Amino acid sequence: MLVAAAGGLLAPWLAGCGGGEPDSSPAASPLSARESRPTRRWAAGLSTIPPQPTEGSLVASLQQLIRRADIGAQHENPPWPELLAGVPAEAIIRRDKMPVAEALRRHGLKLYVMLDPADGMSRSEEAEALRRAGRSLSDPAIQRLFGDYAATLARMVQPDYLGLAAETNLVRACAPDSLYRALVTTADQASRRVRAAGYAGPLMATVQVETAWGLLAGDGRFVGIEQDRRDFGFTDLLGLSSYPQFAFAEPEAIPGDYYQRLLPSAHTPVFVGESGWTSRTTAVGVSTPTLQRRFIERHAALLDAVRAEAWVQSFYADLDLDQWRLDEGGNLRDFASMGLVESDFSPKPALAAWDEQFSRIRRID
Repeated sequence: MLVAAAGGLLAPWLAGCGGGEPDSSPAASPLSARESRPTRRWAAGLSTIPPQPTEGSLVASLQQLIRRADIGAQHENPPWPELLAGVPAEAIIRRDKMPVAEALRRHGLKLYVMLDPADGMSRSEEAEALRRAGRSLSDPAIQRLFGDYAATLARMVQPDYLGLAAETNLVRACAPDSLYRALVTTADQASRRVRAAGYAGPLMATVQVETAWGLLAGDGRFVGIEQDRRDFGFTDLLGLSSYPQFAFAEPEAIPGDYYQRLLPSAHTPVFVGESGWTSRTTAVGVSTPTLQRRFIERHAALLDAVRAEAWVQSFYADLDLDQWRLDEGGNLRDFASMGLVESDFSPKPALAAWDEQFSRIRRID
C-alpha cells in the first residue's frame, strides 16, 4: 500500500524533473579523491517509501536518496484488492511501478522489488487484503494471480533484483503449516512464470537472520536455513532479512560470523534485502540515535566479512504514522523510526555513518 501510493505520486515529478539536481554525492568526487578512499564490494540500497503520502514528501525523499544509494528498493504485497477486482496487472504496473523504475534508472540506480505474498507485519497470517476478501494463498486461483502479476511486473519493469517470498523461515516458525506450504508452492510457480516471461535477472527469497539463529520465534539454539534452501530452490542469491535489534541490546554484541554461519559456501552471493535498527525505544527494545549509528558501522563490517552483493536499508526516512494512518494496533511502530533521517528529513547521526560507508569506492571482483 505504501509503495503503490508512492508510485502514483511520482508521476508528476518524473514528467517535469528535467535533469535533476547536480550530483553532490560522494560518488561524484574527482577521481584522485575517490582513489584515496577505502573500498566496498556491496551495493547500497535504500527504500523508496517517503515519510508522508504527499508528492512533496516523495520528491524530497527521492532527491536525497538518489545521491546516497546504488539501489532503490520496494518491498510490498501485490495489489490484491485491485487484482481480485479484475483490474489488469498491466494497468496497475504502468501507473504505480513504471514511474518509480524510470526515475531511479534515470539517475543511475538499480531497482530491487520484493513481492511479498504473506503479511509482512504479521508472519503468522495471510496478507491482510486476502483475509479481508475471505481468500487464501492456498487457493490455486490466488497462486496463479500472484504468478501472473509477478511475470507481468518482471516483463514490464525488468527489476534488477526480484524477490518472490520474504522471511520464509519466520513464516514457517509462526504460521500454520498450510500457509507455509502455500507460500512454497506460490513462489515456485511464480518463479517459473517469471522465467517463462523472459526475465533473466536474479531471483530470491529471503530468510530472517534472527530466526535462523533461534533468537526470534525460537529457543535460542541455532537453526540454520537448510530447509529454506531446499524449499526455495529457484533462488540465485542468499536473501537475508536482518533486524539484530530484535535480539541484541547493542550492535557490538552481534557475532562476527552472524551472516557467515548461514552461508552454504564461501562463494555464496549475499543480498541483505531489508535491515535496520531504530533510533527510538519501542516494544522491540531500548535504543538511541547513537546506537543506530553504531549499527550502521557494525553492519558494514559484517557485510565486508562475507563479501556481500548488496545491503538494503528498509527506510531512508522515518514514517510519519499519523499521516499514513496505517498503525492500527500492528507492529509497524517498531520499524517506523529506522530511517536515517527524521520524517521531516532532519539528519540523524546514522546518516553521516551511512554516507561514510557509501563514500567508499565500490569495486566488483
